[in-house]
Amino acid sequence: MWGFSLIDPGLGPLDQPQTRVAKSIWDFHGKMASSRHIKDVSFCGRPQCGVIGTAPSHELLQRWSEREGALNENHENHGVVCAQMPVENGVFVGQKLPENLLNKIKTEGARTKPAREHGGNIDAGSLTGGSRIYLPVYVPGANLSVGDLHFSQGDGEPTCAIEMAGIATLKCSVFPGGMEKLGLSCPIVVPSPAEPLYRQQLAFHGISVDKKGNQKRSDLTTSYIQAATHAMDYLQRFGYSHEQAYTLLATAPVETKVLAVPNIPTANVSVGIPTQIFNFNINPTPDGPSPKDRGSLAYLSEAREKAFQEARKGCSETPFDRP
Repeated sequence: MWGFSLIDPGLGPLDQPQTRVAKSIWDFHGKMASSRHIKDVSFCGRPQCGVIGTAPSHELLQRWSEREGALNENHENHGVVCAQMPVENGVFVGQKLPENLLNKIKTEGARTKPAREHGGNIDAGSLTGGSRIYLPVYVPGANLSVGDLHFSQGDGEPTCAIEMAGIATLKCSVFPGGMEKLGLSCPIVVPSPAEPLYRQQLAFHGISVDKKGNQKRSDLTTSYIQAATHAMDYLQRFGYSHEQAYTLLATAPVETKVLAVPNIPTANVSVGIPTQIFNFNINPTPDGPSPKDRGSLAYLSEAREKAFQEARKGCSETPFDRP
């Protein structure tokens, strides 16, 4: 079996001006994953569904549109759109419906990229076999849906995790009145007792100061970008490319933590790189890292890269601060 990961400039927050479109293929050996495109790395996967959620009520759907639309109005910056509003282009329903209902879905249905109260695209790497998730129910029958299977994903998933084909087997039950009894307004997850954990890590810290040296008020995304950028820079000292390091942060069992938020104006975030996934020592030494040939991701040809960039012109840029 196999899976793949992708870097698509504009998708993630760790892009640099030189970031290129790149792909990596991952081979699965039982519970382990390795890639011909990233040498000297292997790790135990934690297969999970990136998407799991219930259907929103009409009232909740309207609430999403109002608050996300307001976000675009209040925070639009140089053409950047913070939230994708309902649009017909790209809608997939997957069933035959009356024309009027189909058109209503296309024009009013929420874009499914972000996670929301109902769950959705939560991309929780720890939601692996043996875990449990409690979801709120907003419509009769709940209309539970799952998908977006990953073999492995790092916390934060700054770009594409290891995407794969597969079958998800679930056992479902209902708590009558559970939303009121539990005060449930967002998912609750109980991690699996069988989740693989790598305790030996190098944890890179980041604070809420952006790439230009501007202090942000306890901005956790800015802190994450700084910590992740430090981690990528360190891995590149061993010979990994920018894209390889980017991919590792999204696919390997990286542990990201919010360390402290009350110390205004700084919020502290750490990105923990498991040292045991490498077949060489990545710990700091007096002599410093030794760069070697670590392989290469699969890149587009020069002509296809140029065509890709041309097609991107006029599209909205990512709203994240560039590191």
